[in-house]
Amino acid sequence: MCESTPPSRPSSERHYAIDTLKCIAAFLVVVLHYGYVVTDDGVGRASFAFNALTRLAVPLFFMITGFYFVLTYRRGRVKHQVKRLLCLTGFAVVLYAIFEVAWYAVTGHLDVLIEQVRWHGPVTSELGKLFIFNEVTAIFHLWYLLAAIYAVIAMWAFEHWKLWSKPLIAFFLVVMLYAALLSGYSDTPYPLVRNFLTIGIPCMLIGRWIYEYQLNHTKGWLTSPSVIFLGILLAVTMVVVQMLMRIHHMGMVPQAQFDLPVGAPMLAAALLMLAIRFPMLGRNTVLPVIGAKYSGYIYVFHVIPGTVLRTWIHVYDYLSLLAPVLVFAISLVMAIVWVRIKSAYPSVRLFRMI
Repeated sequence: MCESTPPSRPSSERHYAIDTLKCIAAFLVVVLHYGYVVTDDGVGRASFAFNALTRLAVPLFFMITGFYFVLTYRRGRVKHQVKRLLCLTGFAVVLYAIFEVAWYAVTGHLDVLIEQVRWHGPVTSELGKLFIFNEVTAIFHLWYLLAAIYAVIAMWAFEHWKLWSKPLIAFFLVVMLYAALLSGYSDTPYPLVRNFLTIGIPCMLIGRWIYEYQLNHTKGWLTSPSVIFLGILLAVTMVVVQMLMRIHHMGMVPQAQFDLPVGAPMLAAALLMLAIRFPMLGRNTVLPVIGAKYSGYIYVFHVIPGTVLRTWIHVYDYLSLLAPVLVFAISLVMAIVWVRIKSAYPSVRLFRMI
């Protein structure tokens, strides 16, 4: 059992517990996209409630980035971080463009892909969705990378011009709460509630605040294990209750899931505080290694095995409960292979940036 230790100043050494959280968050993203069961009974309702809980994953990734941002800024690594995100995003877009064409061709539905491209409208409209709402047509999960680029640049501006303050955090928390309410109680399009303004910047600011708090309040009440566990319990309750209320309001349909439950950012923050309080969590397991080295690539790659497996394991079948584990395992293998390819060609600068 891991002993509780007072939070300390973040050093150049990464926390085992935070890297473990990154691994768990990567798995939850896979569960989010490929793990729900739709039935009009208790099992279906439970699956939707769990689906809502998995939505803590992306806020958690943003918060972890915000937590380490001060170190990134002080070391002058923000420019490098933005370049790496840009290269990774470009790589992912090209990868999925090739995959989409190949997959539709192999399955004999290339005409469907062409029709979808025509339906999405002119290039100017697509660019608008890309740059304003971080939405990449047909590659739904890549919005996170685009939002991260915008959010990191915003965080740099807050640090550089000394705009970092509690009122700034409060403003973006209100923005995120408004988006969460829109997401939970209306049919607002996803891009309006999941972008750099509504999730990226607010969650990075929360991570930045947690860094500041644990640095200056080593014995603060928020670092108490009992308070942290109470926060986790309260956040889980909020997420589940909000999801069940939405199901009751809208009926048992796939659209009953939503992108930003009110309690999800609170749950992510509580888990980050827990990881800081117990920094050795996961130390003797493979989870921190996966989190530190492969979680980002798992996020990028997982839609490829997920799309392929969907043709073999029907998404509405109870066998779909196996899908997240299979997709995660295959994505991890893909990530390991990619990292080894990068290591084999260290002189290729583009590889180093991806």
